[in-house]
Amino acid sequence: MALDASFDLEVPDGDSGVKTEHVALRNAMNEVTRGAYVKDCDIGVKRWNRLIAKAGFTTELRLPSPRFRRSIGAWGGHSVDPAGTPIPAAEWQRRKDAFLPSESDRAFVRSLMQRVVEPGKMASWIAPPDRGINNLPSSTSTSTCRPLRSS
Repeated sequence: MALDASFDLEVPDGDSGVKTEHVALRNAMNEVTRGAYVKDCDIGVKRWNRLIAKAGFTTELRLPSPRFRRSIGAWGGHSVDPAGTPIPAAEWQRRKDAFLPSESDRAFVRSLMQRVVEPGKMASWIAPPDRGINNLPSSTSTSTCRPLRSS
């Protein structure tokens, strides 16, 4: 089916802009699947944003453009801001700390990610499920967690 189909692919124009190239669909399959993945991720982000708003916060999460921080493909190695706008390399270097997590951000996340292996206990950074296995109540007490039996 993809033998005769085509795809309009946005690529850098070589002058800090964007141009559209008409390419054979079979040559753009990675871009097509990446686009489907981004759409799927956006569904989750919209759901999170509804929950954030329902909780009374004004913060909103956004996915970066698929052009942002690419290492392969047409946008690989190009300086692009999170909105997908090509920017000069010097501006990227000047603003990259605002775009990406800092080392202190990474250290904070590592501090939260404490391993928990005790039966019946759950890491503090994981929300317990609404219900447990076989619709049993979810609990973090060791009395409700039993080892699996082999049949």
